[in-house]
Amino acid sequence: MKHFKTEEKRSHFVCQVASDVRVVKAAFATPRLAAKPQETGRLVQLLFDSFSQPALAGTRSAATRIRQMLYRAEPYQIDLQIELLQERNSLVVTGQLLDVSHPEVIGRDVRLTLSNCGASIVHTVTNQFGEFRGEVENSGDLQLSFLGRGGKPVVILLRGVLDPLS
Repeated sequence: MKHFKTEEKRSHFVCQVASDVRVVKAAFATPRLAAKPQETGRLVQLLFDSFSQPALAGTRSAATRIRQMLYRAEPYQIDLQIELLQERNSLVVTGQLLDVSHPEVIGRDVRLTLSNCGASIVHTVTNQFGEFRGEVENSGDLQLSFLGRGGKPVVILLRGVLDPLS
């Protein structure tokens, strides 16, 4: 019986490592995935971007350090808030992942990878409400990736993430 338990634990570990490898491969294959959305099976669509909204009349122009975005990658909806922490030169990414095809099923325990498209990679997991938070070194770029249904990667790539003109 002990042998079975060990194999079960080892099997879970192997599955987890395989899952991590697929997410990392998706993260580094971004240009190819972005060029061929049919390979991922998911077209990522931007629904809302706070940087595309005009500044309120009478407000002073200051560098905006918070950006809010809403994406759709069927069947998921990804709500993001990206904030610059200047004192640490890092981006704090807070968000929520929802499966809109099954509103009763929240995107819990989904492993996400945040990257600055360079050497800084952070792994995080959604909580029971589909919420996640991670901090990554600021390079100006940001990539969020996770495995969707059927193991297909969903990748969101933001170049110049806090640049209002991007």
